Amino acid sequence: MVRKLFKLLVAALIFSAVGCNISGKVTDTAGNPMTGVTVTLTGADEQVATTDGNGKYTFTDLSQGSYTVTPSLPETFFTPASKSVKLSLSNVTANFTQYIPPEPPEAPLYDLTGNFLFRVESPVAASMGGGAVFIQAYIEQTGNQFTMELADYENAIITGTIDGAVYTGVSFPETWVEMAFGGGVLIDVKFKSMLLTALDDDSVDGQLSIAGKYMEIPVTDTKVTAEGYRN
Repeated sequence: MVRKLFKLLVAALIFSAVGCNISGKVTDTAGNPMTGVTVTLTGADEQVATTDGNGKYTFTDLSQGSYTVTPSLPETFFTPASKSVKLSLSNVTANFTQYIPPEPPEAPLYDLTGNFLFRVESPVAASMGGGAVFIQAYIEQTGNQFTMELADYENAIITGTIDGAVYTGVSFPETWVEMAFGGGVLIDVKFKSMLLTALDDDSVDGQLSIAGKYMEIPVTDTKVTAEGYRN
């Protein structure tokens, strides 16, 4: 009985020391296998493999321990860039996917830094008898980012990104902004989105989406229009 237990213990020690595998698959952004990707293993053992026609690789007969698996191919990025794994008494799988970084934004075509007067119209407010509301704003550009501060409203600051002539709102005021649309329509507004296009250095127009409260009744308008002119 003792001899049998000793043999089992030795077998377990041998298995834990050597014999486990790390394998995986490398695919492109569409999920297709990538052939010829170099996969490097570092850690308790070191090996190098190349993905086959099915995008697969395998490291065999590995010792128990910690490893880092890293795929590489010229002018190609992967996600994750590398993967840390711990090999114990079972095989481990580490898959990777090609990553294509987004194109950097196009440099701004115009500089809107300065004071603007915006004419804002809401179809929802119009259906209640309201007209346009005029908003003073100060715009400041820094690189591919902008900040728009609504002068008539406390702490109403919108920040966003610029791609060429397109200005996209990214963050909006957390507090409600009371807007008085022509005709006596007061709507407490929260901005949800903003997309503006600069026409030149002195004018811009676009569309906003708002959620609001009119006489405590929830309202939503995804087609608010805005026209801004330097003043």
